[in-house]
Amino acid sequence: MKRFWFEFELGNRGIPFNAAFGCGVTAPSYEDAIDLMCTKVFKGPIPKIKNVVEVVDVSKQNAKPILSEGAPPASSIWFPPGYD
Repeated sequence: MKRFWFEFELGNRGIPFNAAFGCGVTAPSYEDAIDLMCTKVFKGPIPKIKNVVEVVDVSKQNAKPILSEGAPPASSIWFPPGYD
């Protein structure tokens, strides 16, 4: 499993308010992470990706909500909360 942190172009419509900061995903591959976001967060195609970090070290993120959520070992959306 790999951890990914995705950031999106801010001008994109269709970004849920709680995903505007970014999305944290645990998945076997980049493609699986994209599929998971399409299915669970965006309910369709994802907005244009501005930046992606693979194998993110959650302890080094600057956002307190991310630190409080952690990153589970199974495929999941770990930020924003509520999409599992």
